[in-house]
Amino acid sequence: MVFSVAASHANVVAHRPYLSLKDVALRNEKRGQREEEERTRVKELEVTELWKPHLQSLKFFADAGFDTSARYTYTEIKTVLDKYVTDRQLVNAHDQSYINVGADELLQTTICKSDNPANMEFFKREQLIERLSDKMQSWYKICAEGRDPVLKGGRSNQSR
Repeated sequence: MVFSVAASHANVVAHRPYLSLKDVALRNEKRGQREEEERTRVKELEVTELWKPHLQSLKFFADAGFDTSARYTYTEIKTVLDKYVTDRQLVNAHDQSYINVGADELLQTTICKSDNPANMEFFKREQLIERLSDKMQSWYKICAEGRDPVLKGGRSNQSR
């Protein structure tokens, strides 16, 4: 019969409980349940950056035959620009990654940042898309699960 236990005894202080396989399995099962509850509780938001033709880019989209009231994603802007460039045969013959901007006055005036468009003869395709999107009005769309998407003007806090 045990009448008392000295809690400060070295053997009692050094005692560590034994973990059985059942204890480990229960702990993992509880962890999995907690993670699943967390996933169902937290709703993810999907934020999509959009651009709408505005001021200088409005004339470009109208003359190119694209919808001026639509909001475009980055890939859609790339598609629009690619179609415009191929229709007008502005791809550089020596290097396919460059576009002959100097050969098209509308494109040149749309992407021009300074008063001197003469120094803008060739541009890389990605650089051209970047400049065109800079000339457009920034929007973003927030989609939450089970809710209607919300459109807001301005830049979102995300990067491209």
